[in-house]
Amino acid sequence: MYIRNLISLALVLGLGVSVGIASVALAGGKYAAKSGSQGQSRGISGQGSQMDNTQLYKGNMKMQKNEKIKMSKEQKLSRNMIRHQLNHNEIYGHEMMSAEQRNQYRDRLSAAQSDKEWAQLRAEHQVEIQTRARSQGGELDPPVLGEHMMTTKERNRYEDRLARASSDAQRNRIREEHQILIRDRARELGIDPPSALN
Repeated sequence: MYIRNLISLALVLGLGVSVGIASVALAGGKYAAKSGSQGQSRGISGQGSQMDNTQLYKGNMKMQKNEKIKMSKEQKLSRNMIRHQLNHNEIYGHEMMSAEQRNQYRDRLSAAQSDKEWAQLRAEHQVEIQTRARSQGGELDPPVLGEHMMTTKERNRYEDRLARASSDAQRNRIREEHQILIRDRARELGIDPPSALN
């Protein structure tokens, strides 16, 4: 009887140990499964971050490209405002040139590849015309300061302001403002500012 009780107790204890081991194993399995799913979630989350970063990078590149396009359009607009087809009477010293010479000069200006080249061609033309006038015993009024870097509209507005000035002090102030504008524009174009004052 005593032995039977011991055997029963051993069986009960053995079963309890087995149940305990099974419980621990099951818990471990659940933990492992949970950890595995979390790992997968982390992996997916990591991939999501990578995708987000890629999209952000592509978005930044697109923005930069759009900015470049915008800048090039603004630069083109600026160039077209400064570089334009000169009319017959807008050419400095036009009265000393033949129709063929005026057309050739306009063609050279149209072929200019940059604002800098455009301005330099006009500056050289002004010097050439003044030299021609002196060689013929005449004298031309000097061009407006920085005329070769101005639009016709800008030049006309400047001359109109000078003509409407009510005093020498006001005219001097207008000239000083104009000189600053021309110096700044020459610096932007990368050329020497004109030295003549008018």
